[in-house]
Amino acid sequence: MNKLAKYLHYYKPYKWILLGVMVGSCMAAALDLLFPILVRKMLDDAIPQGKLDVLLQGAGMLLCLYIINFCLLFAINYYGHIMSMGIENDMRRDLFKHIESLSFRFFDNTRTGQLLSRITSDIVEISELTFRGPNDVFVCGISMLGTIAMMLYMNPVLGSLISALLLLKAWHTVAVNKKMKACFRRSRQKAGELSAQAEEALSGIRLTKAFANEKLELTRFLAKSKELMEVRQSSFGILSYFSGMVNFFTNFTNLTVLVCGGYLISKGQLSYSDFVAFFLYVNLFMKPVLRLMVFTEMYQRGMSGFERFQEIMATPVDIQYAPNAIASGKLEGRITFEKVSFGYLTEKPVLKDFSLDIAPGQKVAFVGATGVGKTTLVNLLLRFYEPNSGRILLDGKDIKLYKQSFLRQNIGLVQQDVFLFSDSVRFNIAYGKLQVSDD
Repeated sequence: MNKLAKYLHYYKPYKWILLGVMVGSCMAAALDLLFPILVRKMLDDAIPQGKLDVLLQGAGMLLCLYIINFCLLFAINYYGHIMSMGIENDMRRDLFKHIESLSFRFFDNTRTGQLLSRITSDIVEISELTFRGPNDVFVCGISMLGTIAMMLYMNPVLGSLISALLLLKAWHTVAVNKKMKACFRRSRQKAGELSAQAEEALSGIRLTKAFANEKLELTRFLAKSKELMEVRQSSFGILSYFSGMVNFFTNFTNLTVLVCGGYLISKGQLSYSDFVAFFLYVNLFMKPVLRLMVFTEMYQRGMSGFERFQEIMATPVDIQYAPNAIASGKLEGRITFEKVSFGYLTEKPVLKDFSLDIAPGQKVAFVGATGVGKTTLVNLLLRFYEPNSGRILLDGKDIKLYKQSFLRQNIGLVQQDVFLFSDSVRFNIAYGKLQVSDD
């Protein structure tokens, strides 16, 4: 499944909302194309002849269409954001669930701040894209193609000239979009590094204060902050250029309509109502261009976030168990290590061909200097890590035949690190068995 297919997969539970949003967007875009036609008709039939009743009738029709358009836009935005929040929640659930399934080895090599950035800010960026992405592309496509079609219908000569300019601007937008992609990806990466640096510094604040190293940590934090600022400054330059070009191009196109349209009017080849309608359609065309400008930034942020999301989701779960793994039953307690070798780093083994048999009820104590592998034995028994070679047996069966949850429910472990959750005292005491009664 490629990246786009994985992204579209999250729309499946919300397909009816998505369909409704797309239909509503199509109707709203069609109404936008209808407004200049009604204005053109009023200029032709009502104002020159001084027909006030026709003018008021046309104005009333426009007002009704404006109200309908408002209702459509309200529904599109309301249900579109409901859909995007649902997708955001689904992605965050899948990401958190996948991170929880990864082994200790993954967490040994990944900074917590980077994970927090991907669970929070990256998912939010994706959420914005899930609604605005298909909606903006769909609406902008209809508006831009419809505008060109209407201008060609009213006056093929002037319509062809203006259409060529508008299509040139659309091509320019795509070209700038490619330049922005790399900038926004680097920006998300640097934002994650800054978050990781801040999380690490604040987690170790007591150690920092104990050694009076506040200045050092501030320097390290500011270095990451400066890297983020420099990356974002490069993207701001591209955005500023693009925004300025949109304004310049709008004015230049209006000037072209004014000059060429004025010439055609003088030759009797264009009516005043069509002249006004051309101005309205040019400005109508620029609305989706401006939306595409915002969408371009949103798309780059969202896809950069999705790529970072996929990096984690693509991380394989290295702790696997058999499909028919043991999930219940009573254990006798015989533990056997058979020629187990393991190292946190491949080139630095902690255990090498280690063998041991512990009978049920037997008490065994491991004594030794720090780093000789005492805690490692327990970590391997509970499958926090997988041995590089050899195997571990529990009651004569390989521990890979047991579900991890079953192992951890039946083997008690007192961690060296002390951690308390931000919850009640009762919750922390009963964390290993939450269903326990207060008695």
